[in-house]
Amino acid sequence: MSRRPTTDQLIEIARKKVDAAAQALGALNARQQEAEAKLRLLVNYREDYFLRFQQAAAAGIDNHRLHNFRAFMEKLDVAITEQHAVLADTRHAVRSGQSRWHAEQQRLTSFQVLAERRRLTEQARDAKREQREQDEHAARLYQRNRASA
Repeated sequence: MSRRPTTDQLIEIARKKVDAAAQALGALNARQQEAEAKLRLLVNYREDYFLRFQQAAAAGIDNHRLHNFRAFMEKLDVAITEQHAVLADTRHAVRSGQSRWHAEQQRLTSFQVLAERRRLTEQARDAKREQREQDEHAARLYQRNRASA
């Protein structure tokens, strides 16, 4: 067997790479969805907490509770800002994963096209050989029939 990989081996390797890239892209998409869900959760919690605070403030609030509210809102804002950064990173990773999958898919398609071209070339060569053999056989029969006549 040749040390050089055959086209079929290259196609199989490329298929595995496409599958791996697709699996990685799926994981990246899941991470992105998780990051989006966490951001929504944080934003919704901040809105709910602010509404509850407004209701409590309407009834009157002391300085200690006001200080606690502001400190907690600052922490929520920091968490939301950080989550926006996480989401931006995951979106970038998803785009990179999509590019990788697309590149691997193109590579697989290229190998498949090469294999199909090789198959068609071999098929045409075989058809020519068969035609030549039939022509030679017909010529021998003609020569034999002509010689015996």
